[in-house]
Amino acid sequence: MNGYLDLLTEYMQAKQRYNVSTKQYMILSTYFFTKLYTDQLDVLLKQKETTSDILNEAYQYKNVVRWTNKPRVRKTFDSDFVLIPINLTNSHWILVVIDIKTTKAIYFDDSLPSYDDSAVDAAKLKRNKCLYTPIVLRVCLRWLEDEATTNNISFDKNEWKLIVVPNSLKQNNGIDCGACVLMKVDRIIDELPLVTDHPQTFQPGAM
Repeated sequence: MNGYLDLLTEYMQAKQRYNVSTKQYMILSTYFFTKLYTDQLDVLLKQKETTSDILNEAYQYKNVVRWTNKPRVRKTFDSDFVLIPINLTNSHWILVVIDIKTTKAIYFDDSLPSYDDSAVDAAKLKRNKCLYTPIVLRVCLRWLEDEATTNNISFDKNEWKLIVVPNSLKQNNGIDCGACVLMKVDRIIDELPLVTDHPQTFQPGAM
């Protein structure tokens, strides 16, 4: 995953050098979200009763603060889009796209049928990986808030929308989720649409 993401980063940088694209993208490593949050998630799910407990104790901003705040690295809020590939419970890949300009955090999951924020609790999280959705989005919003504080940028989390997209590229089996995420990143860099009225099915040969 990270090797292909590195190639996409080089491709993106080449487009910018030759003025093919003026948009600024930050593509984070697959290790980013794990260091920020999920290192402790499975342990806490066995111990805690509420999602608020899990969110507070599993979140570790100090682990990633230097990832986007060191010399010669583009700052988060200097980007147009931040792309975060995430491996849920070491078994399923999803993608979060943070649109800095329009203040949206967008969750793409090629196997997610629906989203019900009110239905989430620790017991259900243990049974259904799809219910990680609201936690992932809240973690990303909290990270943005901490990034803003670190860089002395005004930030109002109430201005941000957390969005789940059901009509995007879909996988038709249980093994292509990683390839689907890479395809989405590729299409975002090329400024191609990910959302359609009728979801497209991913074909393994499409890459």
